[in-house]
Amino acid sequence: MSDIVKQFGLSKSERISAQGRIDRLFQGGRVVVSPPLRSHYRLEEASEEMPPISILVSVPKKYHKRAWRRNLLKRRIRESFRLNKCELGKVLAEKGKHLDIAFVYTTKEVFDYQTIEYGVKKCLAKIQKHL
Repeated sequence: MSDIVKQFGLSKSERISAQGRIDRLFQGGRVVVSPPLRSHYRLEEASEEMPPISILVSVPKKYHKRAWRRNLLKRRIRESFRLNKCELGKVLAEKGKHLDIAFVYTTKEVFDYQTIEYGVKKCLAKIQKHL
């Protein structure tokens, strides 16, 4: 049971919160676009204490003024990533790499979960193709 929870969970260590890592991700990373998302990613050598993938989710206040709407979209993005990260995580672990990903929601329209999940899957597939 705990292996399944770890496999499909999203722990604190899998979230990017350090300002230095965020700056490096947006300044030196690559970009993949799959509407309604834009993904910035940066590949580096893995260390022992780091998980294979770390994420950051951003929904700009410019497009969605209400906090409840931004939170809803962030929850949908995190959930779809959490359920679809396994394959990419295995590939990264085999190669001894670590990946930082920032998902940025880019449209004014609020899409349903299926549309967001499709965008996340396409972003992850494009990133895996570039590895």
